[in-house]
Amino acid sequence: MILTADAKHPPATLRVVLTIILLIALIVSFWLYTHAERAVQDAYERRHRSLGLAEELHRSSNELTRMAQTFVVTGDPRAQRRYRELLEIRDGQRPRPAPDYAHDWTFMHGEGADEGRAVSGQGRALLDRLHEIGLSERENALLAEAKSRSDELTALEYKAMRLAEQAKQAGQAQQMLFDATYHQIKADIMRPIDAFIQRLDQRTGAAVQAAQRWAMILRVVFIVFGLSLSLTLWRTRAALREVLGASALEVRDQIARLGQGDFATEIRVPSGRANSVMGWLAETRQRLSALEHRRREAEQQVQLSEARYRLLADNALDVIWTMSLDGAITSVSPAIETLRGITPQEALQQSLEEILTPASQAVCLDYFATLQAAIAAGHFPPSFRGELEYWCRDGSTIWANVIALPLPGPDGAPTELLGMSRDINALKKAETEATERERHLRRLLQHLPVAISVVAMRPGQPILFSNTQFEQTFGYLPHEIPMMADWARLAYPDAEERRAAFAFWDAAVAQASERQDDGLLAPCEFQVTRRDGEVRDVVISATLLDDLLICAFIDRTDRKRTEIELMQARDAAEQANRALQAANQELHRLATTDQLTEIWNRRHFEESVGIETARARRYSEALSLILFDIDHFKLINDTHGHQAGDKVLVTLAARVRAHLRQGDLMARWGGEEFVVLLPRCPAPDARQLAEALRRVIEAEPFPVVGRVTSSFGVSAYRLGEGHDAWFKRVDDALYAAKTEGRNRVCSR
Repeated sequence: MILTADAKHPPATLRVVLTIILLIALIVSFWLYTHAERAVQDAYERRHRSLGLAEELHRSSNELTRMAQTFVVTGDPRAQRRYRELLEIRDGQRPRPAPDYAHDWTFMHGEGADEGRAVSGQGRALLDRLHEIGLSERENALLAEAKSRSDELTALEYKAMRLAEQAKQAGQAQQMLFDATYHQIKADIMRPIDAFIQRLDQRTGAAVQAAQRWAMILRVVFIVFGLSLSLTLWRTRAALREVLGASALEVRDQIARLGQGDFATEIRVPSGRANSVMGWLAETRQRLSALEHRRREAEQQVQLSEARYRLLADNALDVIWTMSLDGAITSVSPAIETLRGITPQEALQQSLEEILTPASQAVCLDYFATLQAAIAAGHFPPSFRGELEYWCRDGSTIWANVIALPLPGPDGAPTELLGMSRDINALKKAETEATERERHLRRLLQHLPVAISVVAMRPGQPILFSNTQFEQTFGYLPHEIPMMADWARLAYPDAEERRAAFAFWDAAVAQASERQDDGLLAPCEFQVTRRDGEVRDVVISATLLDDLLICAFIDRTDRKRTEIELMQARDAAEQANRALQAANQELHRLATTDQLTEIWNRRHFEESVGIETARARRYSEALSLILFDIDHFKLINDTHGHQAGDKVLVTLAARVRAHLRQGDLMARWGGEEFVVLLPRCPAPDARQLAEALRRVIEAEPFPVVGRVTSSFGVSAYRLGEGHDAWFKRVDDALYAAKTEGRNRVCSR
């Protein structure tokens, strides 16, 4: 609102305008006066600094002379060293001591002078500092003359100190620094310096006097305007009431009511005072009342949104819960009945011992210890991701993949934990069954009537297994032949026979490996020495299965009996090999592959991280990690169903994998989270790849659900860093991408 002059009261309006003009004039004059006072102070400071620098030039020249003379007389190397240090400080080749001893060039003397004197800043030449204060043309000429003659004196002093270093010429050096020629050069230096100081003193003194005269004039002007304003103020009281539209107390009461949030009480404006402060307050009250109405509507929308999110949590398939920082459950979704067979009310009453098995309790307590330690140290605690075993109502147990996230309060400190538990009991059961099948195969091989051994095809070739028949055939216990080299030494005592036999055997293994078909090695007959020294004719057949070499040994010393045993043993070995191969393939698939997306699972990825970080440390190679998840994935599941959500996961995994290098490793980290390990990839390239993947995901709509976006966290491995710290950094980067608005890439 603009207050305009009322035609019926021109004198009041003119007084108000005059008051404002005088007030502005008073403020301007006061500003000019304070500026003039500052100018006086600045002139004093420039004068003090100028004279200080000039005096510093004078003293530095004297101190350099004293150091040179001290050295040629006493031969003390400290004097020569301090001479060079003073010269380097004056010429700006060495930082000045801190604090600044600008007026004392003798600070370099005495015991301990070189200790406890920290230096600060970059070195600056004394002449450069003098030029910065602003010198006249004549002053610059005097400085240049002093500098030129000082250089001549410095050359003479250096020459004398070099002669003094030679014992036979010390007398000549002393004569050079104490004769009439030296004192004449010294006088020629001090003469322009003294003239420079005198001219500098005159000029800066004149500048101070001029600034003081100008400050006095402005002081008088300020007093005149102040008196004029005082005489005018009492005339403006009536005009002020016209502007306010009421008394000052009434205006204050209305402003206080608005400040207390009372926007409902109407403000009555006297007739003809609409163009006043009271009129402005009335208009402001109406606007504030409208804003308050819109705020209440927004609060209702927030409450409605909270109810919707509560409805989604109550109907989610995964168990969603909150927990206090001391381990007490504070809320839990109804899905707890499906997972553990208990009601949410019963879950709220259970202690940690009633919820988790002892082993999982230990894992949980370790996390709480880490959480409390982080809070005590003033850090925000890390999240928890892992597998825990829960007790069910019927006394059985069930495995769940658990994610727990600390929730920050208004002050940023964590107030509680928000968690999700997902049933993975079927996966655990499959892993147990695969392990049980492996045990069954070991028992089967253990009791076969054929000697069997299993060798790992890695450096050293350790013997992983040998059955009872092997011990009976050759007489060696498993701990006596831990490596293939141990078996070779005992089975072939003669070195030449050993080299020949194993050269033939290694060639057969290499040939089977190159064929890449069934991995079978043709049976070969060898003469093997038993533990008792007896040499037996043995036929060895083998199967190369991934990185395992399964060998069967048939003793053919008794030809008639061995022919039948060989056929039986071979059939049994082939059957066992096929069964073991099938079991290992199934176990390998279950243990390393995510069943939905058919990419690597978290367990295989963690094993690969250990290998790649070791390689990065060994060869000092770059190694980067990308962690990303789908934005609002829960909303996709709730809106389109879990089958559509699973389809999004499968499609996204295929798109991302198509844009990775052959050596890159992608795995499903859990839920909608994925992780990519990038060997030999520095952080900038990893971030560039993450940005490209983000655009690939966003570019093409997904079936049923349409456009989908993802948030990315990127982090490069630091040599010597632990895996947990590295994963914490990339997890923090993903969290930052989420908090900054999603569909973006952040790095740590």
